[in-house]
Amino acid sequence: MTKVIKEIYNSFNIVFDNFFNSDDSLISKEGQQILSNSKDKKAYFDALEELKNNKTNESKEVLTKEITLSNGDNITVVY
Repeated sequence: MTKVIKEIYNSFNIVFDNFFNSDDSLISKEGQQILSNSKDKKAYFDALEELKNNKTNESKEVLTKEITLSNGDNITVVY
């Protein structure tokens, strides 16, 4: 009887894990990683603000800036 209860419990856990999985987020895993680290988040938003201030209203030019994250990865911010 205990084995049956454990199997039912494990089955429910699998169903609930799949149903309530957080992979449906609109933010990529990389984006979530950046936003969860305060230093990376500040660097990202500072770069974005700098690009925003450098862009003129009529310009259709795409501006980019490369930043280094706290884990050593380089990313390019595009505005």
